[in-house]
Amino acid sequence: MAKGMAFGHLANVFDQAYLESETDLENNVYVLGAYDQVLTQSIDALDEAISIFNSGISYTPPSNTFNGQVYTEAQLAAFSNTLAAHYIVSNSRNATQNAAIDWAQVRSYAQNGSDEDLVVTDDGQVFSHDFFCLTGLFWYFRIDHRVLRHFNPTYPKRFSTETDAVIAESVLTGDGYNGDQRLDAYFEYSADLSFFRLERGPQLRTHYYQDQFETFFTEDNCIGPVSYMKGYMNDLLLAEAENELGNTNVAIGILNDATNPRTAVGSLPNIDGSATQAEVRALIFADRDIELGRS
Repeated sequence: MAKGMAFGHLANVFDQAYLESETDLENNVYVLGAYDQVLTQSIDALDEAISIFNSGISYTPPSNTFNGQVYTEAQLAAFSNTLAAHYIVSNSRNATQNAAIDWAQVRSYAQNGSDEDLVVTDDGQVFSHDFFCLTGLFWYFRIDHRVLRHFNPTYPKRFSTETDAVIAESVLTGDGYNGDQRLDAYFEYSADLSFFRLERGPQLRTHYYQDQFETFFTEDNCIGPVSYMKGYMNDLLLAEAENELGNTNVAIGILNDATNPRTAVGSLPNIDGSATQAEVRALIFADRDIELGRS
Protein backbone atom coordinates (compact mmCIF):
# COMPACT_ATOMS: atom_id res chain seq x y z
CA MET A 1 0.00 0.00 0.00
CA ALA A 2 2.77 2.41 0.97
CA LYS A 3 4.67 1.62 -2.23
CA GLY A 4 1.55 2.25 -4.27
CA MET A 5 1.04 5.60 -2.55
CA ALA A 6 4.66 6.61 -3.15
CA PHE A 7 4.62 5.78 -6.86
CA GLY A 8 1.14 7.26 -7.25
CA HIS A 9 2.23 10.62 -5.89
CA LEU A 10 5.35 10.59 -8.05
CA ALA A 11 3.31 9.81 -11.17
CA ASN A 12 0.74 12.54 -10.47
CA VAL A 13 3.26 15.26 -9.64
CA PHE A 14 6.30 14.61 -11.84
CA ASP A 15 6.73 13.87 -15.54
CA GLN A 16 9.35 11.22 -14.76
CA ALA A 17 10.43 9.09 -11.81
CA TYR A 18 12.61 6.05 -11.19
CA LEU A 19 11.33 2.69 -12.40
CA GLU A 20 11.69 0.11 -9.68
CA SER A 21 12.07 -2.83 -12.06
CA GLU A 22 15.03 -1.26 -13.87
CA THR A 23 16.76 0.54 -11.00
CA ASP A 24 19.74 -1.16 -9.40
CA LEU A 25 20.46 0.61 -6.11
CA GLU A 26 23.51 -1.52 -5.28
CA ASN A 27 25.26 -0.47 -8.49
CA ASN A 28 23.90 3.09 -8.54
CA VAL A 29 21.88 2.48 -11.70
CA TYR A 30 18.78 4.67 -11.83
CA VAL A 31 16.39 4.45 -14.77
CA LEU A 32 13.75 7.13 -15.27
CA GLY A 33 10.36 6.29 -16.72
CA ALA A 34 7.46 8.43 -17.93
CA TYR A 35 4.64 9.21 -15.54
CA ASP A 36 2.32 6.65 -17.15
CA GLN A 37 4.91 3.93 -16.48
CA VAL A 38 5.25 5.12 -12.89
CA LEU A 39 1.45 5.01 -12.53
CA THR A 40 1.52 1.36 -13.64
CA GLN A 41 3.94 0.62 -10.81
CA SER A 42 1.57 2.34 -8.38
CA ILE A 43 -1.52 0.42 -9.50
CA ASP A 44 0.37 -2.90 -9.51
CA ALA A 45 1.44 -2.30 -5.91
CA LEU A 46 -2.04 -1.24 -4.81
CA ASP A 47 -3.61 -4.26 -6.54
CA GLU A 48 -1.20 -6.50 -4.65
CA ALA A 49 -2.10 -4.77 -1.38
CA ILE A 50 -5.84 -5.15 -2.09
CA SER A 51 -5.34 -8.85 -2.83
CA ILE A 52 -3.46 -9.36 0.44
CA PHE A 53 -5.98 -7.41 2.53
CA ASN A 54 -8.86 -9.37 0.98
CA SER A 55 -7.17 -12.77 1.31
CA GLY A 56 -8.49 -13.43 4.79
CA ILE A 57 -5.16 -13.22 6.52
CA SER A 58 -4.90 -11.38 9.82
CA TYR A 59 -2.72 -8.32 9.43
CA THR A 60 -1.91 -5.74 12.07
CA PRO A 61 0.24 -2.84 10.79
CA PRO A 62 3.07 -1.62 13.05
CA SER A 63 1.78 0.91 15.59
CA ASN A 64 3.61 3.79 13.90
CA THR A 65 2.14 3.09 10.44
CA PHE A 66 -0.78 5.42 11.12
CA ASN A 67 0.66 6.68 14.40
CA GLY A 68 -1.88 5.19 16.76
CA GLN A 69 -4.86 4.92 14.41
CA VAL A 70 -6.05 1.33 13.92
CA TYR A 71 -7.63 0.02 10.71
CA THR A 72 -8.95 -3.42 9.77
CA GLU A 73 -7.91 -5.37 6.70
CA ALA A 74 -11.24 -4.46 5.06
CA GLN A 75 -10.69 -0.76 5.71
CA LEU A 76 -7.15 -0.91 4.32
CA ALA A 77 -8.43 -2.69 1.18
CA ALA A 78 -11.05 0.02 0.72
CA PHE A 79 -8.50 2.81 1.18
CA SER A 80 -6.26 1.12 -1.42
CA ASN A 81 -9.13 0.97 -3.90
CA THR A 82 -9.85 4.67 -3.45
CA LEU A 83 -6.18 5.51 -3.89
CA ALA A 84 -5.99 3.50 -7.11
CA ALA A 85 -8.99 5.35 -8.55
CA HIS A 86 -7.55 8.68 -7.41
CA TYR A 87 -4.11 8.16 -8.95
CA ILE A 88 -5.56 7.00 -12.28
CA VAL A 89 -7.88 10.01 -12.56
CA SER A 90 -5.27 12.51 -11.36
CA ASN A 91 -2.62 11.29 -13.79
CA SER A 92 -4.19 12.80 -16.92
CA ARG A 93 -2.53 16.04 -18.03
CA ASN A 94 -5.17 17.27 -20.46
CA ALA A 95 -8.71 16.68 -21.73
CA THR A 96 -7.58 14.15 -24.33
CA GLN A 97 -5.87 12.00 -21.72
CA ASN A 98 -8.84 12.40 -19.40
CA ALA A 99 -11.19 11.08 -22.08
CA ALA A 100 -8.89 8.09 -22.64
CA ILE A 101 -9.04 6.95 -19.00
CA ASP A 102 -10.54 3.50 -18.41
CA TRP A 103 -13.54 4.88 -16.53
CA ALA A 104 -15.02 1.42 -15.98
CA GLN A 105 -11.84 0.52 -14.10
CA VAL A 106 -12.08 3.72 -12.06
CA ARG A 107 -15.72 2.96 -11.23
CA SER A 108 -14.79 -0.54 -10.10
CA TYR A 109 -12.11 0.77 -7.77
CA ALA A 110 -14.41 3.50 -6.40
CA GLN A 111 -17.29 1.06 -5.86
CA ASN A 112 -14.93 -0.90 -3.63
CA GLY A 113 -13.42 2.23 -2.11
CA SER A 114 -13.82 3.94 1.23
CA ASP A 115 -16.28 6.65 2.20
CA GLU A 116 -14.49 7.30 5.48
CA ASP A 117 -11.49 9.56 6.08
CA LEU A 118 -8.00 8.10 6.35
CA VAL A 119 -6.90 9.66 9.63
CA VAL A 120 -3.35 9.76 10.97
CA THR A 121 -2.25 11.24 14.29
CA ASP A 122 0.23 14.06 13.77
CA ASP A 123 2.87 14.33 16.47
CA GLY A 124 5.29 16.77 14.83
CA GLN A 125 7.94 14.06 14.54
CA VAL A 126 6.89 10.80 12.89
CA PHE A 127 4.00 12.54 11.11
CA SER A 128 3.49 16.22 10.34
CA HIS A 129 0.94 17.50 7.80
CA ASP A 130 2.56 20.81 6.87
CA PHE A 131 -0.28 21.81 4.52
CA PHE A 132 -2.80 21.63 7.34
CA CYS A 133 -0.45 23.15 9.87
CA LEU A 134 0.77 26.13 7.88
CA THR A 135 -2.70 26.88 6.58
CA GLY A 136 -3.19 28.40 10.02
CA LEU A 137 -0.94 31.27 8.98
CA PHE A 138 -3.29 33.81 7.40
CA TRP A 139 -0.68 34.86 4.84
CA TYR A 140 0.80 31.48 3.89
CA PHE A 141 -1.83 29.74 1.73
CA ARG A 142 -3.99 32.21 -0.13
CA ILE A 143 -6.79 30.87 -2.34
CA ASP A 144 -6.48 31.30 -6.09
CA HIS A 145 -9.21 33.22 -7.89
CA ARG A 146 -9.94 30.10 -9.94
CA VAL A 147 -11.30 28.47 -6.77
CA LEU A 148 -13.13 31.59 -5.62
CA ARG A 149 -14.93 31.77 -8.96
CA HIS A 150 -16.66 28.48 -8.09
CA PHE A 151 -18.67 30.57 -5.63
CA ASN A 152 -19.22 33.47 -8.01
CA PRO A 153 -18.32 33.21 -11.71
CA THR A 154 -18.33 37.01 -12.03
CA TYR A 155 -15.40 37.36 -9.60
CA PRO A 156 -12.24 38.73 -11.30
CA LYS A 157 -10.07 36.08 -12.93
CA ARG A 158 -6.91 37.90 -11.89
CA PHE A 159 -5.94 40.31 -9.17
CA SER A 160 -5.10 43.85 -10.21
CA THR A 161 -1.41 44.64 -10.73
CA GLU A 162 -1.85 47.97 -8.92
CA THR A 163 0.17 48.14 -5.71
CA ASP A 164 -2.70 49.43 -3.55
CA ALA A 165 -5.46 47.38 -5.19
CA VAL A 166 -8.13 45.94 -2.87
CA ILE A 167 -11.17 43.86 -3.80
CA ALA A 168 -13.93 44.34 -1.24
CA GLU A 169 -15.37 41.25 0.45
CA SER A 170 -18.80 42.20 -0.86
CA VAL A 171 -17.64 41.59 -4.45
CA LEU A 172 -17.53 37.80 -4.00
CA THR A 173 -20.79 37.62 -2.03
CA GLY A 174 -22.63 40.14 -4.20
CA ASP A 175 -24.25 39.70 -7.59
CA GLY A 176 -23.50 36.25 -8.99
CA TYR A 177 -22.81 34.51 -5.64
CA ASN A 178 -24.30 31.00 -5.72
CA GLY A 179 -25.03 30.92 -1.99
CA ASP A 180 -22.59 28.10 -1.19
CA GLN A 181 -22.16 28.33 2.59
CA ARG A 182 -18.77 26.62 2.41
CA LEU A 183 -17.35 30.03 1.56
CA ASP A 184 -17.92 31.10 5.18
CA ALA A 185 -17.27 27.65 6.63
CA TYR A 186 -13.87 27.10 4.99
CA PHE A 187 -12.46 30.48 3.97
CA GLU A 188 -11.67 33.84 5.53
CA TYR A 189 -11.32 37.27 3.95
CA SER A 190 -8.38 39.55 4.77
CA ALA A 191 -7.79 42.98 3.28
CA ASP A 192 -4.12 42.78 4.29
CA LEU A 193 -1.86 42.23 1.28
CA SER A 194 1.27 43.74 2.80
CA PHE A 195 3.20 40.46 2.70
CA PHE A 196 3.09 40.33 -1.12
CA ARG A 197 6.42 41.62 -2.46
CA LEU A 198 5.53 43.01 -5.87
CA GLU A 199 9.17 43.74 -6.65
CA ARG A 200 9.65 39.98 -6.92
CA GLY A 201 7.52 39.88 -10.05
CA PRO A 202 3.98 38.80 -10.98
CA GLN A 203 2.11 37.07 -8.18
CA LEU A 204 -1.29 35.45 -7.71
CA ARG A 205 -2.53 37.85 -5.06
CA THR A 206 -5.85 37.18 -3.34
CA HIS A 207 -7.71 38.24 -0.19
CA TYR A 208 -8.92 34.80 0.88
CA TYR A 209 -7.19 32.08 2.87
CA GLN A 210 -8.36 28.70 4.14
CA ASP A 211 -9.09 29.01 7.85
CA GLN A 212 -10.86 25.72 8.67
CA PHE A 213 -7.64 24.37 10.20
CA GLU A 214 -6.64 27.56 12.00
CA THR A 215 -7.37 26.09 15.44
CA PHE A 216 -5.14 23.11 14.61
CA PHE A 217 -2.29 25.60 14.14
CA THR A 218 -3.01 28.25 16.79
CA GLU A 219 -4.27 26.07 19.66
CA ASP A 220 -3.24 22.47 18.97
CA ASN A 221 0.31 23.28 17.79
CA CYS A 222 -0.29 20.98 14.81
CA ILE A 223 -0.61 17.94 17.08
CA GLY A 224 -3.55 15.54 16.84
CA PRO A 225 -5.60 13.45 14.41
CA VAL A 226 -5.62 14.74 10.82
CA SER A 227 -7.47 13.52 7.75
CA TYR A 228 -4.86 12.63 5.12
CA MET A 229 -7.54 11.47 2.69
CA LYS A 230 -11.21 12.46 2.81
CA GLY A 231 -13.92 9.89 2.25
CA TYR A 232 -15.75 12.38 0.04
CA MET A 233 -12.97 11.97 -2.50
CA ASN A 234 -14.26 8.48 -3.24
CA ASP A 235 -17.79 9.82 -3.82
CA LEU A 236 -16.45 12.35 -6.31
CA LEU A 237 -14.39 9.69 -8.08
CA LEU A 238 -17.43 7.45 -8.39
CA ALA A 239 -19.59 10.34 -9.60
CA GLU A 240 -16.97 11.33 -12.17
CA ALA A 241 -16.64 7.76 -13.45
CA GLU A 242 -20.42 7.39 -13.82
CA ASN A 243 -20.64 10.75 -15.57
CA GLU A 244 -17.83 9.92 -18.02
CA LEU A 245 -19.46 6.56 -18.73
CA GLY A 246 -22.62 8.38 -19.77
CA ASN A 247 -24.55 7.74 -16.57
CA THR A 248 -24.96 11.41 -15.72
CA ASN A 249 -28.19 10.78 -13.78
CA VAL A 250 -26.31 8.41 -11.46
CA ALA A 251 -23.58 11.01 -10.92
CA ILE A 252 -26.21 13.63 -10.09
CA GLY A 253 -27.71 11.29 -7.50
CA ILE A 254 -24.31 10.90 -5.81
CA LEU A 255 -23.72 14.66 -5.73
CA ASN A 256 -27.23 15.32 -4.40
CA ASP A 257 -26.75 12.97 -1.43
CA ALA A 258 -27.83 15.04 1.58
CA THR A 259 -24.93 13.73 3.67
CA ASN A 260 -22.30 15.06 1.28
CA PRO A 261 -20.70 18.43 2.13
CA ARG A 262 -22.11 20.08 -0.97
CA THR A 263 -25.51 19.90 0.71
CA ALA A 264 -24.70 19.29 4.37
CA VAL A 265 -22.25 22.20 4.64
CA GLY A 266 -22.88 24.25 1.51
CA SER A 267 -26.69 24.16 1.74
CA LEU A 268 -26.81 24.12 -2.05
CA PRO A 269 -30.01 23.04 -3.81
CA ASN A 270 -30.10 19.70 -5.60
CA ILE A 271 -28.63 19.57 -9.08
CA ASP A 272 -31.43 19.43 -11.62
CA GLY A 273 -31.84 16.12 -13.42
CA SER A 274 -31.56 17.89 -16.77
CA ALA A 275 -27.93 18.92 -16.14
CA THR A 276 -25.61 17.94 -18.98
CA GLN A 277 -22.51 15.77 -18.76
CA ALA A 278 -20.30 18.86 -19.17
CA GLU A 279 -22.17 20.75 -16.44
CA VAL A 280 -21.88 17.85 -14.00
CA ARG A 281 -18.19 17.46 -14.84
CA ALA A 282 -17.65 21.13 -13.96
CA LEU A 283 -19.51 20.71 -10.66
CA ILE A 284 -17.36 17.69 -9.74
CA PHE A 285 -14.19 19.65 -10.51
CA ALA A 286 -15.47 22.55 -8.38
CA ASP A 287 -16.24 20.31 -5.41
CA ARG A 288 -12.81 18.72 -5.69
CA ASP A 289 -11.19 22.17 -5.51
CA ILE A 290 -13.32 23.29 -2.57
CA GLU A 291 -13.26 20.10 -0.50
CA LEU A 292 -9.95 18.40 -1.24
CA GLY A 293 -7.54 21.30 -1.64
CA ARG A 294 -5.56 20.47 1.51
CA SER A 295 -5.92 16.70 1.75
